[in-house]
Amino acid sequence: MSATQRWLLGVWVAGALAGCGGAASEAVAAQAEAEAEAEAEAAVEGDSEGDSEADSEGDSEAEAEADSEADSEAEAEAEAEAEADADADSEADSDADSAESEAGSESGSALSFSLREVQVERGSHRVPGDAPHAVVIEAGAPRWIVVFLHGWSGCVRVLAHPGFVTCRPSDPSRARRAGWDLRGTFESAGVPAVFVLAQLSFNRREGGAGRFLEEGFARDYLAALGLPDDLPIALVAHSAGFETALAWIRRGGLDGRIRSIALMDALYAGTEPFADWVADDEARTLVSWHTGRGSTARQNARLVGLLAGRSVAVSETLGPSRAMVALTEAPHGEVPTEHLVEYLQWLDARREAR
Repeated sequence: MSATQRWLLGVWVAGALAGCGGAASEAVAAQAEAEAEAEAEAAVEGDSEGDSEADSEGDSEAEAEADSEADSEAEAEAEAEAEADADADSEADSDADSAESEAGSESGSALSFSLREVQVERGSHRVPGDAPHAVVIEAGAPRWIVVFLHGWSGCVRVLAHPGFVTCRPSDPSRARRAGWDLRGTFESAGVPAVFVLAQLSFNRREGGAGRFLEEGFARDYLAALGLPDDLPIALVAHSAGFETALAWIRRGGLDGRIRSIALMDALYAGTEPFADWVADDEARTLVSWHTGRGSTARQNARLVGLLAGRSVAVSETLGPSRAMVALTEAPHGEVPTEHLVEYLQWLDARREAR
């Protein structure tokens, strides 16, 4: 029996056992489920038109982020330690904070890399001061635009850079946070692409899609970043980033340019719209990693069934299939750094094979 089959069986058994707990426990469970669904109804898009399925199936984002509460606490401790050590780290931070730089490493390939931090006239969410609306990293002659959509408490400078990083380049006195170094992760993939880290809700514990809910705003946002309008797009959504991914495929105005979606422990709701999206076009791909716990475990189990009903083959690893659902051993907060490289290399290999 495979790991995914064992996980699916576990989800079924857990549901069966939950039904045997007596009237009192059933009442408590029913109340909790009702509250979670009510919160999800407000969180999934804040827009009732066309969203009834995603709203009814979703769990609240508060429940979604509970799985990573330990990660958030650890990050807060890292911030405090980083602020105390700010002077010692200033040289590394200054290097990380450069608004436009050439990346020295070429990851064993002929690619050259450039990075720029961009403010646009009209961002999807408000940002303070000179905080960027996006970090854009370009590698070689790009064949893809890959857009990273973060979850709660996101700051694109922290996501992009290594070391201890501030969210605003002009204010190094503010608390620093441990960087995710997604720039380094992207570069190590060795894939010719544009990697866009989009600033969503700035350092807030919520995942709304902001102006991306407006028709055509995603298209205009990419144009404001100065990106080509003829490249295919891949969305990489982590955690609450699924809400913005739904907005992009529904209202982005991108005329079928979105060809792939990767959900990095992000399938808290919107399961049926994601299944419909990949089933509607054989050129599209959908992959989803999950930690096997809580909301994302339940929704990924549902996704497998929905895709089977739509005659879309689902694999447990990246391969010929257009869809993949897989367990990950990485904790919630590390799923992107654990799987981004293999996803990008798989994506580029599929394009070359076409």
